[in-house]
Formats: sequence, C-alpha cells, structure tokens
Amino acid sequence: MSSARDLFHRNKTRIKNFGEVFTLDTHVKQMIEQLSLHSKGNEEIWSDEKISFFEPTCGHGNIVEGIFEKRLNSFYQKAKISKNPSPEHYSIANALNTLWAIDIDDAGLLG
Repeated sequence: MSSARDLFHRNKTRIKNFGEVFTLDTHVKQMIEQLSLHSKGNEEIWSDEKISFFEPTCGHGNIVEGIFEKRLNSFYQKAKISKNPSPEHYSIANALNTLWAIDIDDAGLLG
C-alpha cells in the first residue's frame, strides 16, 4: 500500500504551475513543538475541543497529519483522565471534528 506522499512526484512543472513547496517532516515537528510552547504556555491547546485547526494549503497533508496525531493523542489522554467510557471514540471524533484542510489543487489526495 502506498502512502499519500507517494501519489504525486515533486517536479519543476508542478512547482511552477501550483507553487508547491513541501515542508520537511523535521520542520513539521518543530512547528508543532513551537505551537505547544507559545500557546497558552502548555499543552492545553491540543486537547481543547473549542479550538479548531485550519490548514488552507495542505498539499499532501504532512502538516495536517502532524496536527491530527498530536490532537488524537491529547484527546485520548484527556478522555482517559476524565474516565470517559469510550476514549477511542471520543479522541477520534474530536480530532476529526476540529481539523479542517483544503488545497488549491483540485486533484488533491484523491487524484
């Protein structure tokens, strides 16, 4: 099974036509760490259902994937601490319902 990143090749034509710029995974991790440090001074933003994330230029989704993973884990921990009877469902539902992503390229991930 191939990953979403394998669906499209990075080439000069796509860079010229769509202005594609790919964010390295190491930079995604650094951005998420910085967001954690500078938002409310703690990890609270990742498990707050009142906060939504919007990625207006998601491309292949590596930033969205990083945010989703962080949110999913944080919601799960919050649910376990509060003795939620279904922490898996709670964390998946909240991570999905608070994360929005679009891209200008209508081919998107579904090609």
